[in-house]
Amino acid sequence: MERGRDYMKLMIADDQPSTHRFLDKMIDWTSLGISEVHHAFHGQEAVERIRELEPELLILDLRMPILDGIGVLRQLEPLPRKPKTIILSAHDEFEYARDAMKFGVRHYLLKPIDTAAVIESVGALGGEVRREAADRLESAIAGVCRLKAVDEAALQAINGGFRASGIGAYVCLFVTAADREGDGVGDAAGMPLPAMPNQFVVRLNRTDAYIIQGIPGTDDPGDTLRACRSMARDGLIIGISRVQRQAELLLTGLQQCEAAAEAGFYDGIGAYEYAETPLTGAIGGQERDELARGLTGKLELDYSAPALERAVDAMFAGFRRKRVAPAAVYAICHHILFMMLKDQHANAGGKPPCDKLEPQPTLHGLQSHFVRHLQEIVRGRVQPAFSAEATIHRIKQYVDTSFSGDLSLDTMAAKFILNKYQLCRLFKREFGVSYWSYVTRVRMEKASELLLYTPHKVAHIALTVGYPDESHFSNVFKKYYGLSPTDYKRSHAQQSSTTNQ
Repeated sequence: MERGRDYMKLMIADDQPSTHRFLDKMIDWTSLGISEVHHAFHGQEAVERIRELEPELLILDLRMPILDGIGVLRQLEPLPRKPKTIILSAHDEFEYARDAMKFGVRHYLLKPIDTAAVIESVGALGGEVRREAADRLESAIAGVCRLKAVDEAALQAINGGFRASGIGAYVCLFVTAADREGDGVGDAAGMPLPAMPNQFVVRLNRTDAYIIQGIPGTDDPGDTLRACRSMARDGLIIGISRVQRQAELLLTGLQQCEAAAEAGFYDGIGAYEYAETPLTGAIGGQERDELARGLTGKLELDYSAPALERAVDAMFAGFRRKRVAPAAVYAICHHILFMMLKDQHANAGGKPPCDKLEPQPTLHGLQSHFVRHLQEIVRGRVQPAFSAEATIHRIKQYVDTSFSGDLSLDTMAAKFILNKYQLCRLFKREFGVSYWSYVTRVRMEKASELLLYTPHKVAHIALTVGYPDESHFSNVFKKYYGLSPTDYKRSHAQQSSTTNQ
């Protein structure tokens, strides 16, 4: 990539050598941003050299042998980018000016040469060249960033724009908002850096943006990198590529800054420079399936919000220990949601909808997003993952194995996301016995077993089957079996002794 602001090429086409010598002697072309001055002494030579050299500016005499100035303009007309032209002529005739204007020429100067007028015209046209190059550069950069592809036309526009702006190198930044539901990158990504005007912002969406930060050819890239790091502020994660010096490496720079931003997935907001040690922790297909089965298995037993969050916390703690690549973490979460939706819709005889889990820039953000989707599924906002009848069977299974815990209607309704009145009605319809009658039966049968086959005292057995109050347990037991716990144990002991005799 060329450096500095002296990048434009100028062609002087005039059949008088004295004109060439005078202009070169009297005008400091480099002060006008011109790095190369070429000469042609007749019209046909001018056309051939312009096609070969592609100068940005042309000083053209109208009266020349072989091909006159108007003929030159006519032959240059098909070119995709024609040089901006200044007519320099000894003929002050309207017809010449009119013909030149047909080809877009707006600067018509008369001989003898007024160097001040030439300098003014060259400066004005040079400014137009720079502005047009900057517009093409901005458009080309936006296209490459959005399409992740670069073609020859884009390379030409980028190289030309960099030369026009005096850019000798650049860095790529990927700016992303850690809070996907907040204000996004907003003005932060577009805020120009101090003393760094060559900045191109490409917003991909509300929360993500690329910044291509040009570095003037005479500047120290280290100063630019320090300024880029200073962009980090609350809520933003910034990935910074290595310094690039070729337009052909723009895609590489974009990949590097995105990879650098991945460090913020675990480490939080801030600015991160690219290093060849990306997050590489991986999860294989078998391990992914085991994680999915483990999580869904826990949720089948307990769909309460605390249990759901505990299960997800445990899974994400494993991701954090292994430093699993963000794309892999997202894929696992997506797989789990898809499998849950697939199961529920298979039961309903339909196809699973596409879930709306979006990639997040931080592990914490993805975890929160994932939990919300799980909660939507289990609360039936998408559709219940299990039918009401299936839920009642899970409640019965839970009572059978967790009889020592809190089995109150309020607790069970919250745990299984079911209205408590609906729970009672469905339980009676499904099993022919009321919910509380079944709970009492399970607890009393377990208490009977413990009384007969263990040496535990009544108070201990009461706690074991879910009765903190021994007196209340004894009353329920006597009502169920017709005997107090102590009499029940003594009676069965006597029967056993008689049988043995």
